Amino acid sequence: MLDLFDFEVSKNENIRRSSMQDRDRYDEAHSTNYDTIETIKGDIAKLKEQLSQEKELKNNREQYKVLLKNIETYEKRAKIGEQINELIGELEELEDKSRQLDSILERRKKQFRLLMYSIKELQENIGDENLSELNFSITDSPSRKRGRDDSTEPRSSKRRKI
Repeated sequence: MLDLFDFEVSKNENIRRSSMQDRDRYDEAHSTNYDTIETIKGDIAKLKEQLSQEKELKNNREQYKVLLKNIETYEKRAKIGEQINELIGELEELEDKSRQLDSILERRKKQFRLLMYSIKELQENIGDENLSELNFSITDSPSRKRGRDDSTEPRSSKRRKI
């Protein structure tokens, strides 16, 4: 019985050692797995960040392509600059022409005023001459001698205003 007891003790001792070894291997496997899991979590976090950067980069590329298409619809900057310069030149020419036409208009206004003044002076001179001729003819007329006044108003007194 003692042998049986020794056998049981040694069996239990072997089971205990085996269990301890299993526990040590389990602890070692657990720490290795834990480290691996932590490393993989770090890799996953990096990959998520990289994925978001790649998505942003892809989005930027798509926006760039859209902008490029929009830009291509417009004319080149140099061509637009040339057109602007041409338009500025045309504008300056039109301004010069406008100044010339303004000076011509002013000159013609002055000429017209002078013409109107001259016409008025001539009308007044003609009217004065007609009056003096009419007065002369009235004083010399035979109807005046008889006491009748057959005179008519001279035409020049009915002047038009211009």
